[in-house]
Amino acid sequence: MSLLVTLSYIVKPLVQVMLRPKIKGKENFPEIDGKPIILCANHISNWDPFIVSTTFPLDWRYISKSSLFKVPVVGWFMRKIKAIPVDRNSADVVPLRTAISAAKQGQPVMIFPQGKRITEIPPSPEQAIKGVALIIASTNATVVPMGIYTKGYKAGLFKRFYVNIGQPVTPEMYRKILDEGEKETRFERLTDYVFGKVCELAKKDAEN
Repeated sequence: MSLLVTLSYIVKPLVQVMLRPKIKGKENFPEIDGKPIILCANHISNWDPFIVSTTFPLDWRYISKSSLFKVPVVGWFMRKIKAIPVDRNSADVVPLRTAISAAKQGQPVMIFPQGKRITEIPPSPEQAIKGVALIIASTNATVVPMGIYTKGYKAGLFKRFYVNIGQPVTPEMYRKILDEGEKETRFERLTDYVFGKVCELAKKDAEN
């Protein structure tokens, strides 16, 4: 059992008490059978990776801002769990290649397409970074959309998180999007399609 999986089980009781997550659609998560799986979620708080990891205790690879790797202890932990550092202001393609390689090797990849936390407003497709589609298209991964909602889209301890997991988006579904229309906009169309599903799952009525 990896360090991340072990910690996911250890901190789950704390997450349940402090974030009070209400999970719907857990049954939509596909079987882990060595095939590429990418989970895409909106990013509302620093707690989001903990919610994903404790809901699905897997050996996740996830992309995280590079500045965290410079923080004492936190940086050590990020390296130990093999998080993928990315500089938002850089055109470096290494993080994309690392994520693609991990997915192709059957490691589940966690992505927050917005690239940063966005609070107080609902998520929308135009917030998503288009590089996400490159990772998806390059791996033929099954994509699991996840919507995270809190009242007013403001996160806080002891404030309930509503988490909706949608139906998986299969390669057969998104290949049609890539093949139809202008080639120059294919990744933009795919990003809008996938993150659009995430946005639908993160709407206010998620609490019902």
